[in-house]
Amino acid sequence: MAAQRPVRMNRKGDTLLFFLFVIAALTLPWSIDATQWAPQGYRLVGPTVLAAGVALLLARSPLPIELAGFLGTILGAEFALQFVGGILPKPVLVWRDLREVGQWLWELAVTREVPGALEPFARSLTHMASQGGILRANLMRWSQAVQEGEVTRDTTFLRLALTFVIWLIVLYAGLELFRRRRAFVGLLPLGVAVISNVAYTGLGITYVYLY
Repeated sequence: MAAQRPVRMNRKGDTLLFFLFVIAALTLPWSIDATQWAPQGYRLVGPTVLAAGVALLLARSPLPIELAGFLGTILGAEFALQFVGGILPKPVLVWRDLREVGQWLWELAVTREVPGALEPFARSLTHMASQGGILRANLMRWSQAVQEGEVTRDTTFLRLALTFVIWLIVLYAGLELFRRRRAFVGLLPLGVAVISNVAYTGLGITYVYLY
């Protein structure tokens, strides 16, 4: 079977379509924040917009849609881990490590002697190990609490799963809308998610109408 190629798009019309798509996608985190069943639902706005942008880029890429979807899923998993766990170091830490390595190499080039012991990217690696350990410990505590039937206030798993699920819903909608031009098929899961989110409490019904 021949790989499906991206549909040629009208740039002006597609910009408007993308804007409307982002608004539709944002009704999901907005409704979650309104119902307040998940903590800090407003923070899911960023992942939603980013997922929409990634979906548009992948839809316009020459990749087969199956490969584009797989790549988008991998990116979503990595982003969810970073968004919740903060595993990757901040730019300032990376810059300090790069500056330290640069100074070490400069002294080596000038003096032709090894300046001293160097632990490349020590700050960044320490940060990643620390944050990764915290994330793992939180997930292990959550898993243990679930197995023992206990109530836990730790929301790490909930935020991780929610971020990833929203990413997948928006990614699927974007690929179907911008690659295959199937609006109903693409937006149906998003609509079901929005309606299901407000069906129990009735809160956030405005976002159902907006959707």
